[in-house]
Amino acid sequence: MITRGKIMNKLKTAVTIIAAEEGYRGDTYYCTLGYPTIGVGLKIGHQGQSLDDFKGFPSMPRDVAELWCKIHAEDVEESFNSYPLILAAAEKCNNVQKAVLISMGYQLGVYGLSKFKRMLGHCISQDFEKAAEEMLDSLLAEQAPKRTERQAGMLATGKLLEYYGGRP
Repeated sequence: MITRGKIMNKLKTAVTIIAAEEGYRGDTYYCTLGYPTIGVGLKIGHQGQSLDDFKGFPSMPRDVAELWCKIHAEDVEESFNSYPLILAAAEKCNNVQKAVLISMGYQLGVYGLSKFKRMLGHCISQDFEKAAEEMLDSLLAEQAPKRTERQAGMLATGKLLEYYGGRP
């Protein structure tokens, strides 16, 4: 079982990955899929919902956005406990690979991550190259090709890319 006390190293890595991919914006904006968003990729509305619905919404300071990202990433990983397949996969991963799963859960929701059954199955059998291939053969890869390619590479190798501050 994954608990808050044991996730700090992979959580820090996950937040680094998420922040690099999502960027920061203090005011509401549409993400690439048309969801109202704020901070570090925090979805706050329904797809296509008017940004006018958020007029008067306060700007989110960077430190608040980063704290929210950390808390949400922690909640994402804690929710792996409710998904036996994700939990089993995460238990076979090193911290970088776990951070990739957390990042995917942050981006897609944990339920969305749970739909990557073949990828997760390959993680369980520790065939991370096949897991990465499954990740690349997905709608996610079509919607966010560069992000998915980077994260699939980390899933395959278990090493943090230089793009996120890893060693060359």
